Amino acid sequence: MKKTLSTLVLVSVLSATALVGCGGNGGDDYNLPEVNIVSLDTLEATTTTIKFWHPFGSSTEAALQNVVADFETAYPYIDVELETKGGYDNLKQAVTLEIPTGNTPNVVLGYPDHFAEYLAGEVLVPLNDFIEAKDSEIGLDDFDDIYANYMVENQQFYEGYTFGLPFNKSTEVLTYNKTFFDAHNLEVPETWAEYRSVSEQILTIVEDVLNSATKIDAASGLDFSGVTLDTFYPASYDSAANMLITITRQWGGEYTSVGETFEKGKILFDNDKTKEAVQFFKDMYEDHLFATPATWEQDYASNVFVVLGTMMSVGSSAGVTYNVPSGDLFEVGVAKIPYYEADKAAVIQQGTNIAMLANGTDNQKLASWLLIKYLTSTEGNTQFAIDSGYLPVRKSGTESAAYQALMDSTGITNASDLVKIASKKVAPSYFEGSVKFTAFTDSAFIGSSDVRTVIGNVIPAVTEGEKTVDQAIAEAVAQLPNYK
Repeated sequence: MKKTLSTLVLVSVLSATALVGCGGNGGDDYNLPEVNIVSLDTLEATTTTIKFWHPFGSSTEAALQNVVADFETAYPYIDVELETKGGYDNLKQAVTLEIPTGNTPNVVLGYPDHFAEYLAGEVLVPLNDFIEAKDSEIGLDDFDDIYANYMVENQQFYEGYTFGLPFNKSTEVLTYNKTFFDAHNLEVPETWAEYRSVSEQILTIVEDVLNSATKIDAASGLDFSGVTLDTFYPASYDSAANMLITITRQWGGEYTSVGETFEKGKILFDNDKTKEAVQFFKDMYEDHLFATPATWEQDYASNVFVVLGTMMSVGSSAGVTYNVPSGDLFEVGVAKIPYYEADKAAVIQQGTNIAMLANGTDNQKLASWLLIKYLTSTEGNTQFAIDSGYLPVRKSGTESAAYQALMDSTGITNASDLVKIASKKVAPSYFEGSVKFTAFTDSAFIGSSDVRTVIGNVIPAVTEGEKTVDQAIAEAVAQLPNYK
């Protein structure tokens, strides 16, 4: 299927519910890689090896290996070579470097802004012909079972085209030291104003403990002897980039926008609402109430949380187990992130999608599709969600007996498993109750990943860098001259 796509009118991806007619906007003409679907008999006649690159560390990779092993049992004539690239940015860089050489993997995980660049490099394979194949073992006849909000990300580039399927999805949650909170009758904050207030209470309590002879909190029994007043901050946020994007939206500001085509993006975060939001947290930092991992020269606040250096941390729902301390030193609670105003409550939709790249034979393309189909099936994806910290991408996965049994958590006593389950329960709660959150992603364009990297420096610049908010944002804008 070699097609040249012309510029199309942008349509709203928020109403996407089906495969055809729910995509986004095209740009300059691109030659899409050819798709020639061979028969299963042809594929079965020989062993086909495909490369699958992913970003995961050891624990999530183990969950992925289990599902891939099940796939290889079902398809003994397909060998999958798994290779981790040690993080999302490293993965994107590795793929981008191999596009000119033709040595890209057959299957890859990635964010929409990664896919935008792969599409511009003419190596991203559209999946329509596979999805719509009449052979039931190849085609995808339960497409509508996949959560529509996840599909928006994969159908935003060209109207009517699907370039990936959702695989590992998560959101952000607030983890807190439940042992400490319960001992001091502290309320888990629902708003950012409450977040500041409870941080003030925490700081007062911990200051008293650290000024005591024993440095042991009598109420909770926690030993703070390894903590100092200089390094203790009650609240923290793992990802400075996610933080800026989220608070910009919650305060009513704008982050970026896409032009007439996905090649062209525009930065919008230089606005009063974003500055007001950043100033709120700069003030908290100056009052010793809030920090980012950069404050401790760490990559993640969880490294500090587990040793009592902070009592609250916002981070990925898929990584909550990293907040469980060695020896179950304290109990970890999981809750929704705070919001600024109820009508603007928003939480970021995280996690990557799985796609096929053009490198390979027709046999490899069909084998790659069968792997994609299996990894996003009710059976395969639900098992991955159970084994990892991620969420099912299908309604049937969430409703399955196996997943619901996990959610019941009867008989489970392992602290890491309990925290993981608590995180999975928080995700749907964002859309329940009197304050309903919007789960959002920002439309991808070529270079949007670069914008994200730059804005990830704004919060640390106003804290560790001691910049004013205006200075930090102006410096970020100056680094992005192509997106004004």
